[in-house]
Order: sequence, then C-alpha cells, then structure tokens
Amino acid sequence: MLPLTICEDDGKREWKPAEYETEPIYSHVVELAKTARARCRKCSEAIAKGVVKVGVPFKWRGGAHGYISSWQHPTCLRIPDRTVAELSSEIYGLNDLTEEERTDTLAELSSKVPVALDEVDPDDPAFSKPEGPVLRLPTPLALTRPLLNFQEEGLGWMVANEASPVCGGILADEMGMGKTIQTIALLLHAKAARAEAALAAAKAGTARSTADVPAPTLVVVPTSALVQWEEEIKSYTAPGTLTVLMYYADRKALTKEVLESVDVVLTTYPVVEGEWRKVINRAMVECEYCSKKLLPRSLIVHQKYFCGPDAVRTAKLAKREVKQGVANEKAMRTLRIKKGKAEDVTEAAVTQATGAPAPPARTRALPTPGNFYRELMTKAGRPAMSMYDGAIKARQNPTGGGEEEESEEEEEAAAEDLVEDDDSDVVIVSETPGKNAGGVGTGGESNRSGGRGGR
Repeated sequence: MLPLTICEDDGKREWKPAEYETEPIYSHVVELAKTARARCRKCSEAIAKGVVKVGVPFKWRGGAHGYISSWQHPTCLRIPDRTVAELSSEIYGLNDLTEEERTDTLAELSSKVPVALDEVDPDDPAFSKPEGPVLRLPTPLALTRPLLNFQEEGLGWMVANEASPVCGGILADEMGMGKTIQTIALLLHAKAARAEAALAAAKAGTARSTADVPAPTLVVVPTSALVQWEEEIKSYTAPGTLTVLMYYADRKALTKEVLESVDVVLTTYPVVEGEWRKVINRAMVECEYCSKKLLPRSLIVHQKYFCGPDAVRTAKLAKREVKQGVANEKAMRTLRIKKGKAEDVTEAAVTQATGAPAPPARTRALPTPGNFYRELMTKAGRPAMSMYDGAIKARQNPTGGGEEEESEEEEEAAAEDLVEDDDSDVVIVSETPGKNAGGVGTGGESNRSGGRGGR
C-alpha cells in the first residue's frame, strides 16, 4: 500500500496518498465515535457512542482520495512489531484523546496477548448442524396436497419461530421449493390450533372475549402475483377453509368489520405504500417560511439548516451552495440570459455576490422546465416570457398594427441587445405572428438579421 497521510476537510478526516516527503505518514487513525452506527470489522459488534475507535486505511474508490477507514475496537486490533513510542508517531488523532484514553489505546494495540475472538469455520460439519432435533409437523388436514419431508421440516421451523420471542422469521428456500404451500400450511396449522384452544376454553366454561378473536393474516405480494396467490390458496385448501379478501380495487367501501371477518387479506406493495403515505401525510406540518410540508422531525432539521431567518448553513452546505451558484451562473451566461463568458465565473465572485439583496421569497413550485426558466430569468433580473405570449397577441390582433405593435426604436434596441457581445455570425430573433407590414413581420426580421436591409 502507498504511504498515506491524513487531511481534514470540513472537520472530516480523510486518507490520501502522501505527495511530498515532508508530509507525515500514518498507519492508523483514532477518534471518539460520534454516533453508534459504526460497526467493528473484527467482532461485528456496534461501536458505542463516545468510545475510542481505531481506523485502518482501506482502499475503496468511494473515498474522497480512494481510501476510507475500517473501524475497529482497540481490544479487537493488534499492531505487531511496534513499540508504544513508534505507535505514538504513526497514529493520527492521539492528541485529541485524554491521557487515560491515550494510554489504554496504545496499551491495547501494542499488547502481546492475542485477540480473543471465536473462530468460525463454515466448512466444519458442526457449523451447519442444528442445535436440537428438527421438528417435523404433518400436513394439515385441510391442505389438499401432501407436504414433502423438507417442507414438513420447514412448517415445523416456522411454527417454532412463531411461538418464540422473535415471533417470526424468513423462509428463504430456493425458487420452486414450495414457499407458497408451506406458508399456506402455516396458516392452516395456526387456524386449527386456535380452533382447538377455543374448544378447550368452551369446555372449561371460559368466555371468549372480542380481544381473543384473531386478526386476519396480511399477505403482501407483487402486483403480478396477486391473482396467483388467490388461486393457489383456493386450490391448495379445502373449500371454505380459508376466506380470502383481495385489498386492491374498489377498496374505499371496505370497512374494518369486513376486513376482520376474513382469514387472509391479499394486497400489493404499491397499495401498502399508498396507504402508508396517506397516514404520513396527515402527520406532516407545513413550514411557515416556504410552505413545504414535512414530518415534524424533518421540519426541525429543515428550519435549523435550510429555511427561515434562524437557519445557519454548515460549512459543507455553504460550499455546496457556492458550487450550485457557480453552475447556475455559468448556465445563464451560456444561454445568454446574462452577459459575459461562462469560463470567467469563479467561486470567489459567486461568494462575494451572495452579499447582494436576497431574491424574492420562493413559492412552492414543481421542478418543471418552465419553473427552471422563470427562476433563471428572475436571478438575471429579466422578465420571464410565456411560450403562449406570441399566440395570445396574434389572436388579439389578427391583422397586426394597433397599440400592441412595437415601435421601430424598441425593436432596434432589442436587436442590438441580442447581437451585443456575440462573436458568432448568427443572431436568433423571435417571430411575431400577424405582423407583415413595414418590414416588421417574418421577412423584416430576416432582413434585419442581415444588416436591417428591409428598412
């Protein structure tokens, strides 16, 4: 691996190849975990917030300079053939730790005691051997097709997981191994078990409350598999055993009582997403500054960093806005909305221009090409013209002339504004329908583009 050093960009430490002999070379980096999202690459346990973590450089093209840090616990890492004094100069960030944290970290990394981690060998037959006997359940009586041996084991595994504290699991058999029939068998087994429990309660004289009535099973499938699931439930079960409701079309009239009266509710992923969005939209709050609707937790971040008089951009956000401003300025100059050349735009000029009065308050608008055009014209200080203005004027004045007709002086000023600072020989001019007199129509515009010969 190339000699690496550390550079800090907006408070974030990044690995980069050393370019000069005077740059310090580091082999590791240490810091206190800012969150609890990092996971140790040795023991796979989460690294708690505020705990020292050690980063080992790892080559990855997604890094800022082609490298990122692979974080580990100090207790899970050993750096052989290094003394404490050598590690002190090779590890970046030790000075940011307390004396106690620095001493404990160096002692762990230079320790001769090996890391106590459990070795796992996937090729060991004991690795895939089940811990206890495999539970096999017979085919439910209401199932019209017999289960194979491995499917009976799958049914037993699912029933055991349903009764465990986990309350479920993932059946990940290969395609064609019968996941659908095993799931239907699980539904039949659960319904038979509830019937036996209700019968036992009735014999014991125990009343059954409405809370004991089981809720239907929700099955969410792709839209293409919706009808297939309904047909397979009907073909794999005895008539009248499982009642099925398709929650797909004409679902507005369905009530809670109707849904609770069936055993299985079939629906699709898009339907679930749509219902979820209905619930989420009711919880959204409108921002008082930009009228954008956000969830309460998102509104806090929105008003803290992006919107409102008290919003303060972070250094990274401010840098991003400058880059976006440079791109917008270059676009307006390329489209000749503003004067000047695009290659003359610099970040310094855009940063200095941000001290100008703020543009009018933004209204809520969709990111359409028309809105982009209006926003660019507003930033350039020029009025935006609708694509229908020409057609409206033509309908109002079908024969041309009248008060709507521009004066020659105004047209000459507009033409000079178009050709000013233009190095090309082609001038793009607009056409005004319905004007055919005095060289003002299409022919007149063509003559003007060649030097106003029509006048």
